[in-house]
Amino acid sequence: MTTSSSDSDDDRTPMGRPLGRQRPIRDILGGGRVADVLLWKDKRISATILVGIGLIWSLFEVFEYNFLTLLCHITISAMLVIFIWHKGAEIFNWTRPRIPHFISDKSTFRDVAAIYRAKLDQFCLNFFYVACGNDFRQFILAIVSLWTLSIIGNYISTLNLLFFDGASRDKASAEDSSHVYGSGCAAGCGAACGG
Repeated sequence: MTTSSSDSDDDRTPMGRPLGRQRPIRDILGGGRVADVLLWKDKRISATILVGIGLIWSLFEVFEYNFLTLLCHITISAMLVIFIWHKGAEIFNWTRPRIPHFISDKSTFRDVAAIYRAKLDQFCLNFFYVACGNDFRQFILAIVSLWTLSIIGNYISTLNLLFFDGASRDKASAEDSSHVYGSGCAAGCGAACGG
């Protein structure tokens, strides 16, 4: 029994690589650590990421927790931990929490985010100042405000809250422009004469 060969027999794909791939999947995924995580070569990190994403999904979808409420609760918890740590350091002679003067490295954000870096530094300085209990009235006001915002976040989704914020800003800017381009001068002539 003889078999005949055809031209198509020479164009076969290499064995071991399905779907005619020329490169291994690890190279297609970019190699390195990301490919190792995606291909479960580093099982511990891959499992941690899967469990973390599963917890986040169940928190938002199953338990219907809102992002704004979560953000407020995390901030309240951080402020309370820093407050207790700072006050405990005074009583028990522990090391105090170090208030960072510059959170981010200047070379990292040199051109792109210089303004945001300064705002972040100022926010962190104010946050740690209030969280350490230096201004107790401001501390209580921040906790109550965040708690109130978290309650509002329970009843309004984050997307709706952002929509309300945008709508109110649009209305405020329309009112500001009506003051600038008013309906007339003080003399009542109906013209924007400025007099």
